[in-house]
Amino acid sequence: MGLRIVYGRAGSGKSSFCYNEIREKVSGADSTETGLPKPLLLIVPEQFSLQAEKNLARITGASGIYRAEVLSFRRLAYRVFSEVGGVTRRHLDSAGKSMLLFRILDRLGGELKVFSRTALRKGFIESLSDAITEFKRYDIT
Repeated sequence: MGLRIVYGRAGSGKSSFCYNEIREKVSGADSTETGLPKPLLLIVPEQFSLQAEKNLARITGASGIYRAEVLSFRRLAYRVFSEVGGVTRRHLDSAGKSMLLFRILDRLGGELKVFSRTALRKGFIESLSDAITEFKRYDIT
């Protein structure tokens, strides 16, 4: 499967180019070694996925629906992880993270030197959780 990145200024015809390419591929006999047609993916930002699906259905007709697919970046990541086993572990959501931080602070609160007085105050756990998230985002350990 090849990857083509199409970029340019707003209104330069990027979308039209992509839809025309997909229409040509759908109408052609482009197939894999198994004889099945190669899947076509149109990757768009989340906010444009519904409009892109409507445009794709309008331009390619019924045949395009079976072969071409519109994916947002989030949906593409989910699909990749589900196919390679990357979503087998469940991650903590913000509530779970807050519960875990509360438990840690409750158990170790007496040993804290800097935050011992503020550890169990309202809003501290949320601030700590936000700080940890930001540290992880920028690979700070």
